[in-house]
Amino acid sequence: MLKVTVSIVPGGIGAERKIGELRISNIEGGALANYRCLLTADDSIPTHADINAYPRWSVTVWDLVARAIAKALSGQERLPRRPVQVKVPIQTDSDTGLQYVRMGDIPEPARTAFDRRMQGSTAPIIFGETDCVYAEDWLRFIELR
Repeated sequence: MLKVTVSIVPGGIGAERKIGELRISNIEGGALANYRCLLTADDSIPTHADINAYPRWSVTVWDLVARAIAKALSGQERLPRRPVQVKVPIQTDSDTGLQYVRMGDIPEPARTAFDRRMQGSTAPIIFGETDCVYAEDWLRFIELR
């Protein structure tokens, strides 16, 4: 079995934290091998994929890894289109002029990661709204400042 682990090391120093893993199991060997793949990550459900009749001695292991990830993410052995940048509308409170973002407007997986980052932080109270955050906090998160 091959195991590829993706870890994050905040600031490039200190303890790393695993955020994803790819396991590739050879289920039938030979020159044309069959593989069963499992892709897991903190921000998504586990995804399975099969790579069949793969010419295992023709290229490097990184070709197999790239194809396994692509197949698990898109169902095909080719890379999907590049995703578009996350765009979230910034709201302005008409009474105070305060800018805020509705958590419900933030798409996944960004919402879960941002929510984790915001644990214990203050949030604005906007009349008629629930579950809002300061626009400044969202912009700082998305720009990684």
